Order: sequence, then C-alpha cells, then structure tokens
Amino acid sequence: LVFWPWARDAYHVVKFAALSVFAIPAFGCWWLIGRPGWAGVPRWYRLVAAGFLGWVLLRAVGAEDRTSAYLRAIEWSLTFLAATATLGLGERDRQVAFDTLLVAGGAAALVGLGQYFLGREALSRYAVDERSVTFTTERVFSTFGNPIFFAGFLVLVLPLTIMELARRDATRRRTGWLAAVAILELVSLALTASRGAVMGLAGGLGLLVLTVRELRTRLAGLALGAAALVGIVGVVRPELIQHLLTGGDPGRLLMWHTAFRMWGKAPLLGTGLGQFALRYPCVQLEIATPGDAGFGVNAVHAHDEYLEAMAELGLPGLLLFVGAFIGLLALPTGPARGWAVKAGVLAVAVHGLFNFPLSTAPVQMFTWMFPAIWLLPPPGEREEPLPGWRAGVMAAGAVILVAAVTLVPLVRSSYHQWALAYQDAKMYPRAAVALEKAGRLLRDDVQSRIGFTRGKLAFEAGDLVTAEARFQDDLVRFPCYPEGYGNLGVVYGVRAMNGDKHALAISQEWISKALRVRPGGREAATDYNSLGNVRVLAHNERGALESYRQALACDDAFVEPAVNAARLLLKRHRSAEAAAIVLRVLRKRPADPDLQRLALELGVRP
Repeated sequence: LVFWPWARDAYHVVKFAALSVFAIPAFGCWWLIGRPGWAGVPRWYRLVAAGFLGWVLLRAVGAEDRTSAYLRAIEWSLTFLAATATLGLGERDRQVAFDTLLVAGGAAALVGLGQYFLGREALSRYAVDERSVTFTTERVFSTFGNPIFFAGFLVLVLPLTIMELARRDATRRRTGWLAAVAILELVSLALTASRGAVMGLAGGLGLLVLTVRELRTRLAGLALGAAALVGIVGVVRPELIQHLLTGGDPGRLLMWHTAFRMWGKAPLLGTGLGQFALRYPCVQLEIATPGDAGFGVNAVHAHDEYLEAMAELGLPGLLLFVGAFIGLLALPTGPARGWAVKAGVLAVAVHGLFNFPLSTAPVQMFTWMFPAIWLLPPPGEREEPLPGWRAGVMAAGAVILVAAVTLVPLVRSSYHQWALAYQDAKMYPRAAVALEKAGRLLRDDVQSRIGFTRGKLAFEAGDLVTAEARFQDDLVRFPCYPEGYGNLGVVYGVRAMNGDKHALAISQEWISKALRVRPGGREAATDYNSLGNVRVLAHNERGALESYRQALACDDAFVEPAVNAARLLLKRHRSAEAAAIVLRVLRKRPADPDLQRLALELGVRP
C-alpha cells in the first residue's frame, strides 16, 4: 500500500497489523506446545524484560494523551510477544528465516534506490513533506516512511548479511546473491545519510572483526569494501557525505536538553508512556529562546532513545529499558550467526544515541526477534503436534484476541487516511465523515491531531463557524501547540476580508498569541506570513513587509512570504528589493511557478 497514493501512512498500519496477526497466535502456539527454547533464556533476562514490559504498561495508565500511550503499549507488548514466540526454531526454520530476511532487505533497498532514480513522489506521493528537515538532500526512506527508520532496519540486518558472506562454506551462487543484497543495502544506507546509523554499523562491524577469529581476515576485507562503497556513493552524491560529516544538528542539543528537563519534572515516574510529543512544546518554552537552534520545532521524539525513555518512564524505566535492550548483548551467543545478531543490536543501540529507530514497529520488533531466532541454540526434543480440536480452539481464540487488540486502531487510522485523501481530492463532506468516525473510535492524540485537521477541512470548505469551534477545541487539548492560535487568526482574517470590521483586530491578536508561544524557529514562518497578510488588510504595508521578512528569516525556502513581499515591493516601485528576495528563494525552489513568473516579470534569473 505504500504505492497507493491514498494510503498516506499505510506502511505503518499494514506492518503494525501484520505483526499483530503474527505475534499473538504464534505466542499462543508457543505457550500450548510447551515453550520450546524458553529454558535457554537466562533467568535474569526474563526478570528484566518482564519488569520493563510491566513498567511500560503501568506508565500507560492514566495518560493525558491516551491514544498515544495505548498504541505505544501495544507496540511494546507485541515486541515481546513476537520475540518470545520465535524462541526455539530449529536449524532448518532458522535458515528459512534468514533467506526470507535477505529477500526483504534486498526488496526494501531496491525501493530506496527507486526513490533516488525515479523520485520520491513517484513511489509514494504523500510520503514527503517538502518543508520537512527530515528529507533534506534527497534522503531515501523506502517503505519505512522516514530515513531514520530505514537506516535502523539496514544496520540491524547488514551484519547478518556480511557475516554470512564471510563464511567459507557458501556456494558460488549463494555468495553472489549475498554480495548483491549487501551492496544494495549499503548503497541504500549511504543514501539515507543517517550519521547515527553509519556510526552504529561501524561499531557493529568492529565487534564482528574482534570476536569472530576464524573469519577475521574476510570480515576486515568486507568492512573495508563497505567503506569504499559508501565513499563511491559520496563521490556521486557529495552532499550526502557532506551531511554525514558535518558536526551534527544543533537543534538536537535543544531536544536533548528539553528531554532532560522533562525528566527532571518527574524523575521517578516520568511523564508517562507516549507523552513526550505532548509535553515537549511546553517544556521547550521554559528553557529556550527564539535565538536557540531548533527553537519552535515541535519534536515528536527526543532523537535519543535513552533520554526519551528516561523522560517518559523515569529513572526506573530507563534502567529497565537499558537492561532489556543492551542486555541482549549479554545473552548466550549460540551459533555463528549469534555474533552477527549482537553486532546488529549494537548498531541499533549506537544509532539510538542520536535518533529514534525503535519508534517504528518493524525495527523495534526485529531488534528482539533476531536474538530470539539466532542467539540461543536450537532446542532438543520437540513436543508432539497438538490434537486437531485444541488447534482449532487455539486458532479461534487467537483470531478474537488479535481483533480485540488491533482492530480499533487499524480502523481508526484507515478513516484518518481516507479523510486526508478525500481532503486532497476536494471531497470535503466525505472527509468530514471519515474524521468524525476516526474521532469516535479513539480519542484525539498529538500524532494525528484529528480535531485540528477537521478545523482545517471546515475552513477550506468555507465553514468558518465550524473551523473556529474545532480550533478552539484543539487549543484545549494541546495548549502549547500554537498552530491552533495561528489558524484562528486566519479564520478571523477571512472574516475581515468579508467585511467584518471587528475581526481584523481579533485576527492579529490570535496570531500574536501564536507567536508569543513560538516566536521563532522554522515552524513560526507560517504565522509570520499570516500576520503579514492581516497587516496588508489593515493597510499597514510597512508592518506587512517586516512580517514577511521575519517569515523568511525563519524559513528561507518558504515561497509564499517571498511572493507576497515581492508583490508588495513591486506595488511600491522597489523592484531591486523584490528581485533580491525572489532570487534568494528561487535558488532554494527553482521549480516553483510563482517565483518563476515573478523572476520573468522582474527580468532576473538565478
């Protein structure tokens, strides 16, 4: 469904549902058949993992952003159910699992390369926000929706692929197949331009070279070859290597500082599971100013798995998380692939210092499933097959359980996606019905902002009364998110255009409130542009030009304030200033038709 334009976030929904359908029945089989492989898991790890899962479920209770907490609790539950259910596979099944992983990794890498050669929009029309900092320098994301998640998957599977390639007993045909998959995955990793993932892979491959003596020479050669391949990609696309080698994103320092302050407010219990995104804007305002790098960005994650765990789950949750995650490295190594699995876990652990790879369901679940499959030795004797009636009862119970756990969020997400698709198609009534149904199934949450979307939809349909009511409700739910204030200002601006004299002052007041909550940063650009438009209505052209310039200072690639400022300057016969603004933004957005027309009118070009 990632290729279906209407399914905006279907890659996550489909994977989440598919893993749910696998995990719960498989766990039921594991329990009834006799729990093969369970004895191989050290008791200390069972206690740590059970303690972490119990703490996660406990901290999901009573959350203000209930839907986010509910979905995150399901993800963690499915992670441990899936890992437990895959314990005890025989050697033949492990080989099948490995071959299937190769196919999956190669296919995901091919999709990523397709995004590079064909364009990201050609593969998933709605998957990219042009103004998102996540997708700068043409970073590919395959079917994972985000380059960080895709990179997390690649660094987890690459050590297994390279380890298998280094073995001396592989046939020539299999060696060729492994080499092709490894090359595809390495090139895709380079195209994600994820610095944390590259550092993680370096650490993982270093672990393999140090621990697997009989393959050390081959592994060292393959590691050098991988580095050379990434270097070749850098020659072809130097901006990617430049991104990899720059000193980092200074905005992440603010995210980390905010996460630490968030933890300081509740050091033992944390803010609650899944509550980071809800709390972030309010806490950021307490410690940052508009001049700070990254100010105004409503970070959904802390870009550090450990800090986010500490902020949401408190110090006990952090210790249990580290024990359950890093503790995978202390499990018995088992067969030869065990070290490759540990190398992948180490790569994700390093990646998690700078990003949030465990916040996507596939990477999160595979991080625990891979050790369950390949770390521990296969069990000895197998239990007899279940009688037919017991298997039938178990299957029926599993179906009911899966439906109970996954059906509501799956249907709610589907309604939300359909609404977005209808909205893009200008089918406002159908979109409004879909959003209403989505809101009935689960409460609004900071990820979906259903109420806010309904307000925008009503505004685009011309229903200003409903739009105002929706934005007011959104402000109650998310008081530190200034988009509601800014959009209320736009609503009253339209009323002023329609002749309501009193609406103009109210419009400026709402937008000013938005800018007091978030007076700087990239996301404030829209509010400054709206303020400029309102000032034009108020015949304050000097103030309008200042607002448009502030919008461009927040986002130097924002087309709308550049066009508005240029037209206002042309009206005042200040062509040179208009040309300078148009040229500056046109260099960032060379394909924009409005900027191209203005450049032609002004007689300039980049």
